[in-house]
Amino acid sequence: MTNKSSLTTELLNADTSKKLNYFKNQVIVPHKNLKQISNQLLSKIIAPDDAKVYFVFGVTGVGKTTLRKRLQKVLIEHFLDTLRCNPGKIAVSGIEVPSPEGGKFSHLDYYERVLYSLKEVLIEYKIVYGINDETTNSFEPKYERSRNARALRRAVENVFKYRQIEAFMVDEGQHIFAISGAQQMLEQMNWIKSIANLTETVHVLFGTYDLLNCPNLTGQIGRRSEDFHFAPYYKEHKEDYAEFKKVALTFGEYMPVVKVPDFENKIDYFMDYSVGSIGIFHGWLYRSLRTCINDHCNTLTFKHIKQGELAPYKRKTIREELEKGNRVLAQLMNDNDNLNQSNSISEMQEQLRKRRVGQRCPKRDPVGEN
Repeated sequence: MTNKSSLTTELLNADTSKKLNYFKNQVIVPHKNLKQISNQLLSKIIAPDDAKVYFVFGVTGVGKTTLRKRLQKVLIEHFLDTLRCNPGKIAVSGIEVPSPEGGKFSHLDYYERVLYSLKEVLIEYKIVYGINDETTNSFEPKYERSRNARALRRAVENVFKYRQIEAFMVDEGQHIFAISGAQQMLEQMNWIKSIANLTETVHVLFGTYDLLNCPNLTGQIGRRSEDFHFAPYYKEHKEDYAEFKKVALTFGEYMPVVKVPDFENKIDYFMDYSVGSIGIFHGWLYRSLRTCINDHCNTLTFKHIKQGELAPYKRKTIREELEKGNRVLAQLMNDNDNLNQSNSISEMQEQLRKRRVGQRCPKRDPVGEN
């Protein structure tokens, strides 16, 4: 079938880089799980309750970064009238947290990245002032060097408050907690919670299943945080299969090639080899498209698709991470706290599907002291 997309028609005679950039950055399909979590987070950010920290976790490639970008866009649109009336306001911003060097998280580096993301000026000159003379009450800088974590934290808190930021997004959030020891993890969680509470700014952390360790540290943390499982799609479930198929066919229709590729009979193969993750599938199609364009073909063939798939050992690792994450989550959700370790992945999937995408489990939130 000839591709009749108006967008694609304009791109058919474009060079390779423009075609690939279009498919990578502009062909984004909002699927069911992504829209569901996005809508839930949007409602909570607009009308927050006691919880100020939200965790969004899932296997690599499931679409967490796409979710973050979509949520930021929707929030800006929601607060657009307010932003026009108050140009100094920043509705939403965020950063990607790098992996800590030597296994030690740098708070100073984190604060600097936050301030740069918010376009703060004179970051290297931030100073904490205090009263040094009790008789004159004169204010003097308490530190000779401004590049210290305390001064930068105060600057971050002030920017969050005075710029009236509604939400701050943290990608690769598991890197904040990539430290040894439950006590250190608790300190990190209290640190994030403290900034969110003091500034009344919702923090959304996106990351792997390692984030599952955070809300269970104390009852208070559990009450003041919420978690959202961004699940992939499983071909054993009819609704998941139908949704993945719809996404796959949509990707095919918007590929900048003359003839729409035939994906109709490849859905099982796509779901297996992408581990049901839309992000992995999108990246796979991007690599296949690049091969197709370089071969000067008018459509994707199975040869191109086969060349773009992930290596077997990579798929195996991703599946193992998914199964491990599902097992931990199923254990946390299990009312009897005695989940059989021999449960199959299909049984765990069924347990997890008993609640909506992003719906939290009350068992995870014992109420602690404020």
